[in-house]
Amino acid sequence: MPQFIRQQYRLYPTKSQAQILDQWIGASRWIWNYMLSQNITKYKEEQKFVFVYEMNNQLPELKKQPETEWLKLVPSQTLQQKCQTLDTALKRSFKKTSGF
Repeated sequence: MPQFIRQQYRLYPTKSQAQILDQWIGASRWIWNYMLSQNITKYKEEQKFVFVYEMNNQLPELKKQPETEWLKLVPSQTLQQKCQTLDTALKRSFKKTSGF
């Protein structure tokens, strides 16, 4: 089995780069909370989840809405990865390896 070497790097972003990173982190947090809220509501009503395919399909529509058009500033892969991570967490809770 191959061993992986863990390396750490320290970043020194400029002010504008730090602002962009903050936007991406904030958008990721907002997407996680938004999709989690949808899942909680759907689970209470139907005992079902909104999985990654459905979450990713909602992203373009969210970017078109005036109140969330700031999501256009963030690369789509960032938001899709956050949906994927939430999907993994939901599937683990469904399999009872961790709680919902």
